[in-house]
Amino acid sequence: MTAEFTSGPARRFDVVIGADGAQSGVRALAFGPEAEFVKHLGVYVGTLPLDGETGTDFVMYNTPGRSVAVHPARGRPIAAFMFRAPRIPHFDHRDLDQHKRLLTSVYAGAGWRVPELLDRVIVADDLYFDSVSRVRVPTWSRGRIGPRR
Repeated sequence: MTAEFTSGPARRFDVVIGADGAQSGVRALAFGPEAEFVKHLGVYVGTLPLDGETGTDFVMYNTPGRSVAVHPARGRPIAAFMFRAPRIPHFDHRDLDQHKRLLTSVYAGAGWRVPELLDRVIVADDLYFDSVSRVRVPTWSRGRIGPRR
């Protein structure tokens, strides 16, 4: 199989293993559109490193359908935003500005440390945000192409 790269020349491989997550480009190339294999489970998650934070406690703030946690995460604390929502139309897992707008909208008016954490979201360049989804494919390989499980 010949693989083409955006940052270098095409190369030939005997086997290709893709490890690129729920929105797998490898799976899309091998099996087809994501919509046929990925089911949104009704939850979105965002995480953000909290530089300058210390502590070892996991602390959570909950309101119906949404929560925010401050988690020690192996010595590098993070904020974790989790909320229930149906599939968001035109959601783009690579659109950082969209993710920031979604979080600030969903958590507007929330108490506790949420306003301060949203201020950090707004200026972040390392925010992770995605839907919680289940991938089901009829087989985990097609010819010499397969995702890393």
